[in-house]
Amino acid sequence: MGERYNFFQIEAEFKKYLSAENVSGATLKNYCSDLRYFFSWLKFTYGVEELSLSDMPSYINTSSLSSFAAYIGDSLQADKSAKRRFSTMRKFCSFCIAQKWISTNPAKLFDDSKEESEKKGLIAAYLHSQKIVNTSFDLDYCNNVLSEFLTDK
Repeated sequence: MGERYNFFQIEAEFKKYLSAENVSGATLKNYCSDLRYFFSWLKFTYGVEELSLSDMPSYINTSSLSSFAAYIGDSLQADKSAKRRFSTMRKFCSFCIAQKWISTNPAKLFDDSKEESEKKGLIAAYLHSQKIVNTSFDLDYCNNVLSEFLTDK
């Protein structure tokens, strides 16, 4: 089964990773705060308080991050806060890749700097991999739903 890590241990390793990248003190504080918010959501949603390395892909994936995005959108957070939380998730997923806990960055789907066509491609690939898409599915509609919280209101 492998060694299990509680969220405090994962956060401590993430802090070391960020410190090695020389992020500012304020950025470090915000990243850690946002990561704790995500971990609280994981605990509330999935009932997990610790993860083994083999668990990581089950919880750090496009599906869970899409659910997290919906949660953030439903909680009526300011657009700036939602964007910052997903910036944190992109950085955290990069950290997980560096640790070899996951192989791809599922948070890239929520990168507001990506071109619309690239976002649609990522969304389409995910939907096809989940066998959600059929011939009558509207990718434009899906793109709007998934990235609604990223747009300025």
